[in-house]
Amino acid sequence: MNERAVRDRLVEHGRKLFDDEKEKLIEFTGDSAADALLNDLGTYPHAFVLACLMDRQMKYGRAWLIPYRISQRMKEHGFGEFSIGNLCKLSPEQVKKLMSERGALHRFPDKMGGVFHSALQRIAKVYEGDASRIWADEHPVPTLFTAFFNLTAQVRKSQQWPSTFWHVSSR
Repeated sequence: MNERAVRDRLVEHGRKLFDDEKEKLIEFTGDSAADALLNDLGTYPHAFVLACLMDRQMKYGRAWLIPYRISQRMKEHGFGEFSIGNLCKLSPEQVKKLMSERGALHRFPDKMGGVFHSALQRIAKVYEGDASRIWADEHPVPTLFTAFFNLTAQVRKSQQWPSTFWHVSSR
């Protein structure tokens, strides 16, 4: 094979790689590790759900960092990985402590720690520990809203949720 043929094959291969559609991560936080966690709906769908619920009365980028920060703090305290099983083992007091230590993760760490814990318990009970079951059956967006609201029995308005649900339900 001559030099020109090698070059042409390399250029063709490069174009193919460039043109192939890649799944782009949604940037929720500006932190690549946190965004990777939130986008990993196959392994950590609960991270996405919990981030949605934390998005109250604070800047969304900071709110959406909370699941990632909790995952870091869990490892530091020996609670293990950010699995739904490990999370559900945490008591309400442990969750509130993780939310409030070394600089609170939320403006209202006690209240939102309760929301976080309550949502975990509901995911375990209603969705058999798999938060992706909330959107698995391709429900219309209003049904998804209702499912999220029922996680904590607290209804809130959010301009962020419609676009977020649209994107997740179309994956």
